[in-house]
Amino acid sequence: MLYSSIKKLEQKVGLSLKSILLVFSILIVLGIYIANIFFGKNSIYTLIELRDKKHNLLSEIQKLKNENQVFQKSYFELKQLEAKDNI
Repeated sequence: MLYSSIKKLEQKVGLSLKSILLVFSILIVLGIYIANIFFGKNSIYTLIELRDKKHNLLSEIQKLKNENQVFQKSYFELKQLEAKDNI
């Protein structure tokens, strides 16, 4: 009974059972691989999060550089005033 239904299916589809199982197995492996690309440890979402984090860190670096520049200017102005007081 089962064997005859498989033979009928093979005739309708034009492929053997081995071919159908092989294609099905390849599709499952490919599906797992694609899911891993999108949701795994090294996924696209992780890449996007890291890119956003990099952008935030770069803007924080620029802000700190500007703040450091202001502090250095104040420091050197105070140092000049201190040098004038000692003369």
